[in-house]
Amino acid sequence: MSDYEIRHPTSVEDIAAVCYYIAKQWQHDPSFHGVWHWSNSEPMTKYQMVMQMASLFSLPSNHVGPVKESMPGALRPYNSALECSDLREILPNKGLDIATPFKDGIKRCLEPFV
Repeated sequence: MSDYEIRHPTSVEDIAAVCYYIAKQWQHDPSFHGVWHWSNSEPMTKYQMVMQMASLFSLPSNHVGPVKESMPGALRPYNSALECSDLREILPNKGLDIATPFKDGIKRCLEPFV
């Protein structure tokens, strides 16, 4: 499992909350506009995500190993972080209330199936 490229897993509920905020702002002020990005600021590799899921659900993980170099196939950025500072400036509490930790979001999503 890739332990090289950095991802920023983001809850779809968080993205929906940001979209809702932007739509409400525009509804109150049609001149409100811009181009914004949103993602969680918690950096993780795919390997780290798998290890957290295994730990969270008490699943074995000794069969999964880290791959420390770039994976073959389509080129991916080393760090897929998005520039979110403009949006953080206009969100209430700088968007800190819209940042579901990976372990909480993945538990909510997968618990019914494990």
